[in-house]
Amino acid sequence: MGSSIGMMEKEILFHKAPLYGRRTASMEIKEMPFNALKDFFPGRTFDELVKIYAVFGAVPAYIEKLNPKHDIFTNIAELVLDKGTFLYNEIEYILREELREPRNYFVILRAIAQGKRKLSEIINDTGFEKSLVSRYLDILKGLRFVEKDIPITEKIPEKSKHGLYRLHDKFFGFWFRYVFPNRSKLEIGRRDHVLKIVKDSFEDYVSTVYENVCLDLCRNLMADGFMQYTTIGKWWSREDEIDIVALDEETKTAYLGECKWSNKKVGENIYKDLLRKSQQFDWHKAERKDRFILFSKSGFTLRMIEIAKKDGILLIHKDKVVG
Repeated sequence: MGSSIGMMEKEILFHKAPLYGRRTASMEIKEMPFNALKDFFPGRTFDELVKIYAVFGAVPAYIEKLNPKHDIFTNIAELVLDKGTFLYNEIEYILREELREPRNYFVILRAIAQGKRKLSEIINDTGFEKSLVSRYLDILKGLRFVEKDIPITEKIPEKSKHGLYRLHDKFFGFWFRYVFPNRSKLEIGRRDHVLKIVKDSFEDYVSTVYENVCLDLCRNLMADGFMQYTTIGKWWSREDEIDIVALDEETKTAYLGECKWSNKKVGENIYKDLLRKSQQFDWHKAERKDRFILFSKSGFTLRMIEIAKKDGILLIHKDKVVG
């Protein structure tokens, strides 16, 4: 098996066949930033754009197929869940073009899409040997199908044992979470049943993508002078996690942020919990200056707005600065 995977990796990484809708013979077509969706759908609200991004990402070949007159669920039903459509078969087509034996890769990608992000979780979920999973993940990373997130404070990221795997492409994530495990239902025409499965957990799914949206918003905040950083990412330990951490090495400033995709307004409790977690964050702990940012889909309580004014906390409601 090892020699065949080695041969497979060699063939994959030097494969001449292009990634359909993503690559040309000489360059990779990268996903656009979230803000680019405004140009494609100028009449959509922020919430609607986030939901579009959560499903289709910002890949032009995908979003140009959306019907702007339809809501997200109608587009999902007609473009993704209908047999024979371009997006129904897109992921399987890509993987079968790029991988000679894709079956095991499908199982690994599904595990990651279902929230199994640690190496040990992927091994337990798939039942594969550790060495096999590690090799498959290396191939998937080489193809940019999978990325490995590392806590931002790791000094040697490539040797870190604290990495969490995720699917690079938003549509990959959606397809492996909802389409792949329900293919048998879709093949016999139970589209509406699968659509209900999507609707029942969709807000939870979108919340996982909202953090990526907030990362893009940070770039806008820096361009507008609200923050300044040299590196940005996430931080976690065994006990705690901070959604967004942006570090400015020159001024030793750490911007620590929480992202809340919820119908409830963000209150003082979220801020206090972020303060607590900041005490566990060990980057230049003795000399750094902390700045706090809260991102919220539904806004903030009056008490939180008062605290923010007093303590200089940056509040972001949807994509706008509060105050």
